Amino acid sequence: MNKFNLWVSNLVRLLMH
Repeated sequence: MNKFNLWVSNLVRLLMH
């Protein structure tokens, strides 16, 4: 559960960057 959330957050952050 947490792993997925972290992965998504990382992706979003990369996209926002």
